[in-house]
Amino acid sequence: MMVKVWLAFGDLGIWRVSMTCRAIKHWGGIQFETVWEMALVAYTMIGVGLTPAILAAFLWKRATPAGGTSAIGAGMLVCFIFAVLNKVGVDKVWIFRTEGDFIIYPSLIAGLGCLVLVSLLGRPPAEEKWRPFQSKG
Repeated sequence: MMVKVWLAFGDLGIWRVSMTCRAIKHWGGIQFETVWEMALVAYTMIGVGLTPAILAAFLWKRATPAGGTSAIGAGMLVCFIFAVLNKVGVDKVWIFRTEGDFIIYPSLIAGLGCLVLVSLLGRPPAEEKWRPFQSKG
């Protein structure tokens, strides 16, 4: 699989990923003052992005792959936006503060909202997809 991906994208794919990351960093203007601050944002993005999708895969029969993917994307995107807003001096968006641990809440709401909405609007997964995760003993 890795060989197929490399053949499809090669050096151009690596260059595109690198340039995209640089553009996001430049556009967002994120310059962390401490390693702790950078780690907090990074682990918040991962935790808020992945946790709802992983838990839904094991605990909710109606969760779909599209719902999980949208939850990951929405959670990470909102977390990134709030980190950028905090860096440019915005203290509060609606009722949510943009500093530190407070970026978890809007990110979690966005992720869970997308997970539920996309999963309910899509076709339910086949029973053989969720049965191994829901079986008793």
